[in-house]
Amino acid sequence: ILPAVSTIERLCADALVAAERRIETRIAENLTADVRDHLDKLLSEMLAGNISRFIWLRNFEVGNNSAAANRLLDRLEFLRTLNINHSALASIPA
Repeated sequence: ILPAVSTIERLCADALVAAERRIETRIAENLTADVRDHLDKLLSEMLAGNISRFIWLRNFEVGNNSAAANRLLDRLEFLRTLNINHSALASIPA
């Protein structure tokens, strides 16, 4: 006898959230205090259009022209300025 589909879905969702939290904790533990502070500031740094830098980074617009590619490259360039060491992800399974 199987539980209801909604029960299985809820259990799967709970397991996914728990796994994501463990991964977030592992990453945070591997970041320096300076990097953590810089990441925290992304939430309060406001840009034109009254959106935070974090929202700007998170927004992804599908595009098929050079302007869209440049916006994506702007995000990548900004992320590279954070100088986050790749070793912060070393303990995260692929």
